[in-house]
Amino acid sequence: MEAKKEKLIELLVSNLGNISEATKAVGIARKTYYNWLESDQDFAESVNHINELVIDEVEHHLMTAIRNGNVTAQIFFLKTKAKHRGYVERQEIINSVVKSVKEMSDDELYAIIQQCN
Repeated sequence: MEAKKEKLIELLVSNLGNISEATKAVGIARKTYYNWLESDQDFAESVNHINELVIDEVEHHLMTAIRNGNVTAQIFFLKTKAKHRGYVERQEIINSVVKSVKEMSDDELYAIIQQCN
């Protein structure tokens, strides 16, 4: 069992955390992976460490794209890291919903509230 866990960890590192590929290569079911994740603290910590490494790798590529002038990457960065400066689309959606609610009759609002309960 431990040898399979170690091999799975190695494969997760080499394929950037792809669970399906790693479990298939080791010959275990995905369910077994999730069982190990819940029952083995050391295994869970290793998987978490791998996930953080993958995030670091992707962030590195994102920053490279940003430095190279990739506008889509720049917009993505601003929408995720600069929300506090107003780079969110959510405000438009909220304003639209508020406008719609203001236009509803009391009966329509009551019906929606009843559906939520």
